Amino acid sequence: MESTGSKYLDENIGGFKNGEITMIYGPPASGKTTICLLISSLLSTLGKKVIYIDTEKSFSVERIAQLHKENCMEALKNILILKADDFDKQHIFTKKLLKENFDLLVIDSLTNNYRQCDKKIDANKIMAVHLKDISQIAREKNIPVLCTGQVYTDLDSGSFQIVGGNMLKNWSKCLIRLEKDEERRMLIEKHETAPKKTLHFNITEKGIEGS
Repeated sequence: MESTGSKYLDENIGGFKNGEITMIYGPPASGKTTICLLISSLLSTLGKKVIYIDTEKSFSVERIAQLHKENCMEALKNILILKADDFDKQHIFTKKLLKENFDLLVIDSLTNNYRQCDKKIDANKIMAVHLKDISQIAREKNIPVLCTGQVYTDLDSGSFQIVGGNMLKNWSKCLIRLEKDEERRMLIEKHETAPKKTLHFNITEKGIEGS
């Protein structure tokens, strides 16, 4: 189990478990990338190697500097950022990572390139293999894998759903949904040890804190 980098989250979900995929999904600016940066920078300061696959150009050195004002370089030096601007490249990266040693894999986001694919049938086949590889990385290296997911609005219900649907949900051992309107909410939808519950939180200079 690795700390999330947030005391509030650790107290409520106990951290991110080794050997498992944690999926965090929600609308833009709901806190997904902040959570990814929190754990990545924390593990880097502890001397652990982090692989961060960035598909949305969302990795922010400025935000890391804000989170770690006194040791920014330590928070960055063990993070390897891989830019993936298409789904094939994203898949190739994870294939190669099966042979590498590291302590955390972050994919932010898992679904950005997937939703840009023209042929969804082919994209679904690649995603299935992609998820299998990611799960293998988590299990064989006994490390946490943290992925973020984009959402779309269901026309019938008016609610938002995760891009990729049940395929992504089924492969994820921990599933966290973020919502934001008048206040920010975090819904723990699936977790092996923490009960299903709703947390209220704020995004601050220090990261994620309870509200």
